[in-house]
Amino acid sequence: MASTHFGVIYATGSAMIRRYVYPTNDAELTSNLCGPGESIVAVSRGPYPSSAAWQTAVNNAVTTAAGMAPGNPACCVVDQTNTVIQLIQADASIDSVPNMTLVQAYATIPIGSTYNPATGLFTSPQVIIPAFAGNAIHPATLQIIVPQTMIPKP
Repeated sequence: MASTHFGVIYATGSAMIRRYVYPTNDAELTSNLCGPGESIVAVSRGPYPSSAAWQTAVNNAVTTAAGMAPGNPACCVVDQTNTVIQLIQADASIDSVPNMTLVQAYATIPIGSTYNPATGLFTSPQVIIPAFAGNAIHPATLQIIVPQTMIPKP
């Protein structure tokens, strides 16, 4: 029998959507498809009138199954010097990058920011804009933009 559902695999602890499974029949949608810290929920294949309606159906199914809305998968990869070197989609509670620290955060944390593990805050790098005639802000002065401290999204 043809499949009438697809599977949404999500992180059990955070409800972050990790991947979708499109089986040839509904019997294939089992927890055997899940890795450690993951769960699966079946969602009707539709039809849906729009991609927004499809996404709403996915989010509602995960929210019902997990008891919370799907989390944001934005994650910073922090090296041994506590510098953000990359932004990826991951769940810091179940994913890892060898010799790096994963910190759940906004997608807007700039690469090059410094992470303070004691406070859980990110500080963006200081930027110096040299004085030159075309600098419309203050053409005759050196501009120093003070680092901004950002709080990761819980």
